[in-house]
Amino acid sequence: MNGGCVHVGGAAGAGAPPMNPYGSTGNGNSASLSPYSSNSCSSAGAAAAPTPALGFGAPPSASCTSTNLEQSLCDTLQRCFGHSSFRQGQLDAITALLGDSSTGQPPRDVAVFWATGAGKSITYQIPPLHTNKVAIVISPLISLMQDQVGKLNNGLVGGDSDGSDVATYLGSGQLDPHAEEKALSGRFNLIYLTPEKLLSGNFLERMAKRLHNRLCLIAIDESHCTSEWGHDFRPQYREIGSSIRSVPSLMSIPMLALTATAVSRVQSD
Repeated sequence: MNGGCVHVGGAAGAGAPPMNPYGSTGNGNSASLSPYSSNSCSSAGAAAAPTPALGFGAPPSASCTSTNLEQSLCDTLQRCFGHSSFRQGQLDAITALLGDSSTGQPPRDVAVFWATGAGKSITYQIPPLHTNKVAIVISPLISLMQDQVGKLNNGLVGGDSDGSDVATYLGSGQLDPHAEEKALSGRFNLIYLTPEKLLSGNFLERMAKRLHNRLCLIAIDESHCTSEWGHDFRPQYREIGSSIRSVPSLMSIPMLALTATAVSRVQSD
């Protein structure tokens, strides 16, 4: 674990309606309530730096200090998604994952417990797009990976400078026989894969060898599957953390756990 784990919970509230995590894209199909309605990067007032092992029972303050890092993250959000502000909690999670060399804050592991539609995906999409590095996103659902990859490749406001795709997924249903080689060559900013793919054969070792200098984070979506108390417990999920940390070159890569369905003892587990 990197410098303690930051816990961010309650960003949308248990009763909050589903929201479009990408906000309005100008196509008329966006939800009426955008997750980027607060945490403006230009707002006044300083917010305390994220504290290791801090559990948020309510959303963090909507105001944030306009440090160079925060302002540049807002610029990336505007460039890629067309929004000038983050939803509450998103900036805290992102800055904890990236660290801040100007303040000496190292990257840290982060756990996010937010309701469905609260914008969890932005917390692992912005870092690789901002740094032009690579994020690994582990998900149990092929359909969810396909949906997110399609939205990223077709829906980014700024798009990629050379018109190429920024995301791909690996596993069953992938029709491109060269997708894995392109992914391991660093062609994509986001690589989605199942836990079974991560742990199959020597994929993890090959990924570490070829991408460790470019990785900015490893995200574990639907992370309640790691818990024996969870309703969707999958044994492979229990092996993800220890397998990743057993590879020396991956020990310092920050990990992000995300779920919308974790009760208290699942969160603790």
